[in-house]
Amino acid sequence: MKPEPRIVHLASRDIPNGYELESSVEVPDEDGGATLVRSFSREMDLGDCYVTLRHWSRGWEPAQTVVVFGRKGEIDGDFRTDQTEMLLLRIDGSVQRTEQTVKTWVKGDAIRDRLREKYRSGMAAGLSADEIHRQIRASDEPSET
Repeated sequence: MKPEPRIVHLASRDIPNGYELESSVEVPDEDGGATLVRSFSREMDLGDCYVTLRHWSRGWEPAQTVVVFGRKGEIDGDFRTDQTEMLLLRIDGSVQRTEQTVKTWVKGDAIRDRLREKYRSGMAAGLSADEIHRQIRASDEPSET
């Protein structure tokens, strides 16, 4: 059985129109060691559009930063069709731009909010982020609302 990743650090902050999340996770390597993955995310919902910033590093690899600007589209069932522009900020200072139409699962927001609340409640109860993660994974609750 392959070892599970271990959450070393997790912090979540509410900001106007969104939230920030930062984490450090040890991901087991095949050789028995572990690679540290650090990440920072900021998501802002501005009504008919949104902005997402993601910055992460894995071990000794160069850090990556992605900014997504999205305009919310029509909802069809459980999905919404959004128009996005993704900016990949490269380590040489250049920017790669990609525009695309994406299907967004609308139930994802509610699931993410519920998980963030479980982490907050667990932290308030004195549990570590890794303990909370294990409890969530072991729970019999379905993933959807």
